[in-house]
Amino acid sequence: MTWIELLELIFGRSITKIPDPYTESITGDEVRALLSKFTDKLWISDGLFKLVSTQALSAFLASDSINKRPYVVEKHDCDDYSYELMGHVSDWNSDNTFGIVWGLNGDGNAHAWNFYIDEKRVVKFVEPQNDVIFEPNNEKVWVMIV
Repeated sequence: MTWIELLELIFGRSITKIPDPYTESITGDEVRALLSKFTDKLWISDGLFKLVSTQALSAFLASDSINKRPYVVEKHDCDDYSYELMGHVSDWNSDNTFGIVWGLNGDGNAHAWNFYIDEKRVVKFVEPQNDVIFEPNNEKVWVMIV
């Protein structure tokens, strides 16, 4: 019996199994090349990262509860959501290409959200307040941190 099966037996419910994270690597230079299409203000922490599977990330987001926390102006707002989600994703899948974006959202408002580089080496955005994954469109990016 696995520890997950034991927990399911004890608690009387099934536990969501999140798929294994994608493990293909991408270099810091490749990350810089992909992100420089959005801004020249980049903070890239490492020389080697793992790409992120959209399917695995979607399953992770469905199990994570950061988007359920209440929005509180100046206390728990967009930047706080993006920091928390980055931390939780890092706990689940460290050394990945999941980071934070600061800029203007599609409505032209100052905002913070997240991004990742998927298994096809495509940059995608994540709104941490509702877990929506979306393609970059008309957002104006000031800075990206990974």
